[in-house]
Amino acid sequence: MLAKDKQRPDRRPYYDLCLSYNDPVPRTSAAGDLIHVGHVGRIYQACGGSSAYLGRGKARTHWLTQDGSIVSPRTLSKLQNGERGAAYAYDFLRSHGAPAIASGEKEADYIRRALQEGPFSKMRHNGNHAYVFPCGTHSNRQEIRRRMDKGLPRPTKTDPIAASLNLA
Repeated sequence: MLAKDKQRPDRRPYYDLCLSYNDPVPRTSAAGDLIHVGHVGRIYQACGGSSAYLGRGKARTHWLTQDGSIVSPRTLSKLQNGERGAAYAYDFLRSHGAPAIASGEKEADYIRRALQEGPFSKMRHNGNHAYVFPCGTHSNRQEIRRRMDKGLPRPTKTDPIAASLNLA
């Protein structure tokens, strides 16, 4: 069942599709401990004909903390733009070893400096896997399934650990 904010008054979904992602890239901490094994979306694949594999999202480089967590680009954006959540973003960076912001330092300059001077590392990420699920009425779901065919061949393996090694 969909949350009420995702339903029309007649309880039908606002959206005809549900897009889901999964992260196939293993990650390790700075100490070398495997903290995320990666996954290919087996639960989405188990849904059989109700989902279609669309391929991978955009490849990008992520900043990692020493414990292997990704420093979310959205978190950094909130800090840079002074949006709601900026204080949390600053506290997150500080709690993971970033230096304090200097008096009068602009947020964008601080973010660059914090990521360079703090104990953060870069990791190349080849993109998350994307699956789509049709929603709505029975006839609508059938029409969407007909249009999207079966999608691309579904992945069977996570990325190799070597592909996610931290970049210097």
